Amino acid sequence: MHNAYRLACEDLKAGRLVLFTGTPCQVDGIKALCPKGSEEHLVCMDIVCHGVPSPRVWNDYKAYVEQKYHGKIEKIDFRNKERFGWSDHWETVTINGKEHDSQVYMKMFYEHTFLREACYVCPYKNLQRISDISIADAWGVETANPEFDDNRGVSLVLINTQKGEKWFLDSLQGCDFKECALEKYMQEPLKGPFKKPDNTENVWKEYNEVSFGKFVKNHYKEPFLSVVKRSLKRKIKDMIPKEFWNRLRRWR
Repeated sequence: MHNAYRLACEDLKAGRLVLFTGTPCQVDGIKALCPKGSEEHLVCMDIVCHGVPSPRVWNDYKAYVEQKYHGKIEKIDFRNKERFGWSDHWETVTINGKEHDSQVYMKMFYEHTFLREACYVCPYKNLQRISDISIADAWGVETANPEFDDNRGVSLVLINTQKGEKWFLDSLQGCDFKECALEKYMQEPLKGPFKKPDNTENVWKEYNEVSFGKFVKNHYKEPFLSVVKRSLKRKIKDMIPKEFWNRLRRWR
């Protein structure tokens, strides 16, 4: 991230336009470092951040997957929309040209026990956005605007400043969009930080005492019947046109 800050500041000093994207705290960082007089050349866009997991856990997960499947990771898809759709959170890891599906890292992430300490007291989790534009997944679209929901992903865009509005309107070629009521898309990171789970210390204690593989086995091992059911469901789904599943999902 330090290189990103350095390069952005160099471009701003040279009078070049810079679009800086990142978490809100990272945006606050570039604003603090922005050379005086160059603010008009800086456009900031943040993501509505759920929280940032521990880099140690991420590195342990990568090492675990590479050891399990005997090779180096070639690609990681954190939400395999092609196979599972947008709303089902499955990560797919490609090693030696073969794809492996898992929910281990997703479950660790959403349990909130492995977030950075600062995330539990984050001052940016509200509607007072620090950037010109904020982007997020449009959770709630299936009820608020079902005609937009194809289970392939819909983005929520919050326009926070006049500069952000100009850049957004200048970038709309080829895009389908509509104005919507924000209250129908309110999600937890727009309301406040997630509470630190009560069992966080105990989870970290166990994490430090056992191997990552043992920790996964203790907490996230998928039952055999679930594996079989998922495999059958995927084979059936591959045989039926995607449009049918999308229509069925909208009907439900």
